[in-house]
Amino acid sequence: MQDKYQTDGAPAWGDFEISIDRELGEKEGVVLELFVYSAKDGAKVDILSIPLSVK
Repeated sequence: MQDKYQTDGAPAWGDFEISIDRELGEKEGVVLELFVYSAKDGAKVDILSIPLSVK
């Protein structure tokens, strides 16, 4: 879902909502990754990886 963007005045995070299919959470190794693109070179920075699992 790399085409989902959220914007607000830096460095704040604006409100956002992401829907995830339950079936995706039933697979092993699924991770939700939140990050910011660097204004300097476009690289991913400040990465937050959240493992997803349904129990």
